[in-house]
Amino acid sequence: MQLNKITKEDRYFKETINMLYNWWKDRKDTTYEKDYNHYLESLKDDNLPNLYALIINDTLIAVYEIDEKDGVDNAPYTPYIASIFVKEEYRGRGLLNVIMEDAFSKIKALGYDKAYVHSRIDGLYEKYGFKQIDTIDTKDGKKRIFEKEL
Repeated sequence: MQLNKITKEDRYFKETINMLYNWWKDRKDTTYEKDYNHYLESLKDDNLPNLYALIINDTLIAVYEIDEKDGVDNAPYTPYIASIFVKEEYRGRGLLNVIMEDAFSKIKALGYDKAYVHSRIDGLYEKYGFKQIDTIDTKDGKKRIFEKEL
């Protein structure tokens, strides 16, 4: 099992973008080209966002992102663990725990002492020590902001 940082040169780059796009494709504000170009542009340096892929036996299983704002531009919190997606056939195997621990470690290495997520799902992120600290109005509706001390 590997959790690799994805760059535009990575062999998993296109597959990662395909995975994320297929998850988000029902959004009205995106197209495959828009998502592809967003990641092509944003992953070219060491600044956030950073995209990570969980690889098992050369198979892309899951992805997540560490992002500065994750679409919550009107809130003072950063960084966010975002775009977490585990392929359906691999869910229920504890992989979200692996992803969260990896994200916490990487965020600490970036010099932060807190991590954030936003979610409409009740009870999920609380399992990982997050506490709701805010509710923000965004163009996509209200988002509950959760914080975890690292």
